[in-house]
Amino acid sequence: MVRIRNAALQQVLRPALDRMSKPQTVTGSSCVRTEAVENQVFVNETSVPTDGSKHVPGGKVQGKKKEQSSKMTQHCRTMNKSQITRRTNPRTTTPRAAPSSADFIPFSLYSHLLQGRQPPRPFHMGAPCYVRHARVPSASLVSGRPVQPFPAPWTGPPPLSSRVAPNLGARCYTSHSATQNAKPVAYEIDPCEDIGNVNRDPCDREDPRLTVDSMIPRRWEYTAFGRSHQAQPRSGVELTVLSYNVLSQRLLEDNSFLYPHCYDDALDWNKRKTRIMDELVSCQPDVMCLQEIQADHYTDYFLPKLSSAGYEGVYQKRTGDKPDGCAVFVNRRKLAIAQAFPVLYNRGDILNRDNIALIVHLRSKNASAKRQADVFIATTHLLFNPKRGDIKLAQLSVLMAELDRLAHKGTVSGGFPGYAPVILCGDFNAEPHSDIYKFVIRGYLKYEGLLCRQLSGQREKHFGRDVYLSNQLLSPKLGITDQCQYVRNLHVRNIPIPEDIWAACVGSDGPDRPDNREVCACSPSPVDSTGPPWRMHSAVRPGHRNVPKVSQGLGCLWHNLNFVSAYNHTIERLGHSRNEITTQHEHASCTLDYIFYNVRRKRTHTQRNRVRLQNVEEDKLCLIGRYGLLSAQEIHDLGGLPNKYLGSDHLALLAKFLLKYS
Repeated sequence: MVRIRNAALQQVLRPALDRMSKPQTVTGSSCVRTEAVENQVFVNETSVPTDGSKHVPGGKVQGKKKEQSSKMTQHCRTMNKSQITRRTNPRTTTPRAAPSSADFIPFSLYSHLLQGRQPPRPFHMGAPCYVRHARVPSASLVSGRPVQPFPAPWTGPPPLSSRVAPNLGARCYTSHSATQNAKPVAYEIDPCEDIGNVNRDPCDREDPRLTVDSMIPRRWEYTAFGRSHQAQPRSGVELTVLSYNVLSQRLLEDNSFLYPHCYDDALDWNKRKTRIMDELVSCQPDVMCLQEIQADHYTDYFLPKLSSAGYEGVYQKRTGDKPDGCAVFVNRRKLAIAQAFPVLYNRGDILNRDNIALIVHLRSKNASAKRQADVFIATTHLLFNPKRGDIKLAQLSVLMAELDRLAHKGTVSGGFPGYAPVILCGDFNAEPHSDIYKFVIRGYLKYEGLLCRQLSGQREKHFGRDVYLSNQLLSPKLGITDQCQYVRNLHVRNIPIPEDIWAACVGSDGPDRPDNREVCACSPSPVDSTGPPWRMHSAVRPGHRNVPKVSQGLGCLWHNLNFVSAYNHTIERLGHSRNEITTQHEHASCTLDYIFYNVRRKRTHTQRNRVRLQNVEEDKLCLIGRYGLLSAQEIHDLGGLPNKYLGSDHLALLAKFLLKYS
């Protein structure tokens, strides 16, 4: 029971008080009734002062109005019980006389307003009643702090910067502090259709003023180069790349326990596909890299819809009996698909899972013989299992070897290999600054002795025994070196190959081994791994100093692709005080999706177990900007993922690049 004693509220709540004498039958509800008396609030025999005085349990108040408050307490305890609505027992079947439904306010919402706090988003779930034809108090003092509702007139959607509960339309409050001379204005609440114990989605009654843009505070974040490019455009092709895990419907239904917070409407494919398609088309990317697309959905829905929107696509289904795969769609008016290369990870031994990757070679249609612009786009979906980080690392090594094979463009200064522009994106199922993430960014990882379940950084309950990695991750029969290069490609590049490595890959004799090959007599000496790994890698790359150009089984991995992330992993518009989130479900709320691109050179170091970049020098690909992500709290305020606005349990990543002519 809540009774309000506040003279300032009496006039505002008078329409509701006039209906107090009209009894109405209410059963099975836990309600809150407001009554305007003066300057004191009583909640179930406990007085809560609104004048700044100290609150003491049991109805006692210390302060300047102690004596007056005691009299008010005694008066309210002797009031006519017909004028008081107490909390009713849900099991009670005897109807009780109660005020009109127009007088009810959810208790949790009311208490939040009185304390000057925002109402929690799920207040409708725990509250059996909704406000109807009532007005918010125009002003109330809680511990000396004013609470001001929306100023009038209010015509637009509720501002997200005020942290109002989303999806509630006009049923929103704010608690911005009022200025001393500001005139408080009551904000009228839209009527609800029913009261009582209900379990309904409050979003069913949509407010036409609410749009996806107003509810989701994602904004473009431009780099220093991007701002300079906007002021003075450079020569090249602007390329917008989207990476999006659209959530396979089959996987959703098989793992429905991950989405207990979602309404059926948010999980229905017929509605999810429309939300996903609207998001894809509204972003207007030049390249779409999509993961978890079911084969039937690709042919029946995505391909026809996106083809009519001006895109052409390629698709690769996962091996085995898996229903989904990866797809790449390209704006046919701007880019042409020169060639597509599927990468199948299931190759035996440790590579025994059905995950895949897809690499597409794109060329600009506006290029000429003297001005060419081409880029390699790679998308992948690595294994999810948090305990098998060794498999994820092996899959990533294969992908790096494929990129080295396709994008290699000779050597650059210092004898290091050079590469065409490469954009690598997808769902890596590894968190920022984990060992797998460090391998991509730093280009080096000493994996020997690492714990498999900790490689990806995913938080999972610990079951079973701990498994540590040995010094041999990939089988020599795969023909992939520790430098993530195919032995056969090294032969073409005239790089000396140790005898034992060549013998393990193609045999000691036969037509595969050329007579004019220069073969080393023995494997090079192991890497000196003393000191922190980042110190060694900051000055050392494969083929430099004591790091061998070709090796296997050293317990280390290298690659030369020089990747950096398009995202910072902290939210810029929130002052980098919150981490970016790309996926959310019942068991996790974290970043697993990335967009990487290669640069000319960079330096890395580790600070508090976080990878830091220094002196990044971009090459043919220059980052203009990225489409900002959301924090965990903002996703929670939207109702989790998926919801009525977003059709997947992942957020779409979007980055804009300038692809320079070569």
